[in-house]
Amino acid sequence: MASHRTLIRNKVARAFTLVEILMVIGLVGVVASFGLFLSWESYEATLFKSDRDILVSALHRARSQAVNNMCFDPVCTDGSAHGVYIDTANHQYIVFEGASYATRHAGVDQVYDGTPSVTVAGPTEIVFTELSGAATPGSIVLTFVSGKTSTIDVTSEGRVTWTN
Repeated sequence: MASHRTLIRNKVARAFTLVEILMVIGLVGVVASFGLFLSWESYEATLFKSDRDILVSALHRARSQAVNNMCFDPVCTDGSAHGVYIDTANHQYIVFEGASYATRHAGVDQVYDGTPSVTVAGPTEIVFTELSGAATPGSIVLTFVSGKTSTIDVTSEGRVTWTN
């Protein structure tokens, strides 16, 4: 009979108490909230860099098309200038063909969506001349809602550089 009581006590001693379970749930909650906080910051940083990279890629694409004297519009025969228009109202970057956005060949626009959390300051239009790729120099400043900024510079030779 003594062995039977010892067996029962051993089974009871192995169970978790309510306090232990609540402590484990609390610790898991604290660790998860810390991970969520770090994940959110990482998500915001990725979102900002993605928007900057989309604009830089659009500028490189427009310059490449201008240097290669490409012509997508059926009416165009001898190549054309290409540029990027920054539509701040719709958060879009538009690669266009033509000497300016106003006189472009609208049927061949390439539209890239930006992030509404990013504001853009600076010139709204950068045009690269055909064959040389030269452009009117300017600086475009991207600002994220958290205050993080990045500057994209376009030189008179058409070189595109940026800061993180």
